[in-house]
Order: sequence, then C-alpha cells, then structure tokens
Amino acid sequence: MLFATVLVLALVFFVTQWMWSKRANLPPGPRALPLIGHFHLLGRIPQISLYHLSKKFGPLMYLRLGSVPLIVISSPAMAREFLKTHDAAFAHRPPKVAVYSYKTISFSEGEYHKNLRRMCSMELFTARRVTSFTKIIRDELWDLTAELTNASKADQPVALRGKLRALSFNVMTRILMNKTFFGSKASGGGGQEARDFLETIDEVLAAVGAFAIEDYFPSIGWLDRSIARRCRRAYGKMDAFLENVLDEQRPGEIPDFVEMTKARVSRRYKEAVP
Repeated sequence: MLFATVLVLALVFFVTQWMWSKRANLPPGPRALPLIGHFHLLGRIPQISLYHLSKKFGPLMYLRLGSVPLIVISSPAMAREFLKTHDAAFAHRPPKVAVYSYKTISFSEGEYHKNLRRMCSMELFTARRVTSFTKIIRDELWDLTAELTNASKADQPVALRGKLRALSFNVMTRILMNKTFFGSKASGGGGQEARDFLETIDEVLAAVGAFAIEDYFPSIGWLDRSIARRCRRAYGKMDAFLENVLDEQRPGEIPDFVEMTKARVSRRYKEAVP
C-alpha cells in the first residue's frame, strides 16, 4: 500500500513537472530525471559540470534541481542582461533555509533594500571613504610583508593561506569595526577573540553551504529540520558576537562604519518621530 502511494505521488509529480515545462517558454536544457531533476548531472565539481553543459546547450540553460527550476547563465553578455539591463525583474530571491534574515542587503527587497543600498553607497563606497581605506590596506600589507620576511630569514615555513585569510579579515574588520583580530596588533582578547571570530565565521559558512532538503523539495522539507536548527545556532553566535561589537566604545578621529550606521539610524528615527 505504501509503495503504491509513493508510486502514484511520484507519477503525479512527474506529469505535473512535464506539463509545466511544456507550457512554459523555457531555455534549452538536458533531459531531467523524475523527482531529482538534473541533480545527477552536477557531479563532484558542479561548476565544471555546468561549464560542459553550457557548451552543449548555450549561455542560457534550464535545469531543475528537485522541484526547483533553475536558469544557468554562462556568458558575460547574458549576465549583463540579467544583472544590469533587467536587474529589477530578477532581484527577487526565493526563500532559503540558510537565510537567517531577509533584512540584510543581500536578501531584502523593496524600499528597505533601496534604503540599505543608499546608505552603503553614501557612507561606505564613496570616493572619500574608499581613499581613507588605503592606509588600512597598506598597513596590513606591510605587516604581512614584514612577517614573511622574518620567517624567510629564519628559514621557517609559512602557511600562506592562513596569513592571507588573516590579512583579508583584518582589512574588513578594521574598516567595519575599527578592530584588528589577527597579528601582533590584535586588539581586545587577542588570539582567543580571533579564534572565536573565525570559529563563528566557519560555522555560518558551513551552515549556509550545507544541503537542505527543504530548499529543493519544499513539500517534504519537514523530513529533515537539522539544517534549519544548525543555521539558527550559527547565526545566534554571530548575532552575539556582533552585539558585543555594537556595544563597544571605540574612540577615533574618524568614526567607523558601525558608528556611522548607528548615528544614521538614530538620525532617521528622530526625523520620523514628530
């Protein structure tokens, strides 16, 4: 009885997907399998598999992952059409298990998204602000160069990947938080704080990159909620870390982006309240 029910449901699903694909004006793509769609064509390195498929089906290709339709773009001209010419039409993002908040600049929509973009363009990406970041980048590069030079003179091996990761994190955190987490100039808790920061980042990235059944098979997403719980735990740690950053007082001649954001939000709130 159970087998017959599953068979009927699979048949209904397959027929529905087939009728929808015939009715919709879709780009070319390979033949899909029932239920799983094109998952079997992705291989161990999906980007390489997509490259070879695009050579056969063109720069605009249709795939289906589970029950989720997917359009693959693989040429600069086609990407320009989607991301620049028709960006407003394709700005919406489908709900994802790993998305903790739709209030971020990456996943927000409508007027809220416009306000976030406007704030970033006015406070973070202006020519004056970008120029002010030059000293931070130069300082971090000099520190890394000195560290590599000393290691070379001492004939010591260097884990370059870790050093470059620390460099990029130091640049970002000095720009956004006015804090240094790695190296001899690390502020606050020093090494332990840096390890906690990296651990939090790694947990968030691992949770976001994990496979969630609900993303591709929404109708049976209730079978496995472990990814959702994992994401909540990871983002909870990130929230706690960022709350500590917001609560700190960092004196300086030029306020960092966090302080400017707090001031801007406070100013908008005062303007909105009569």
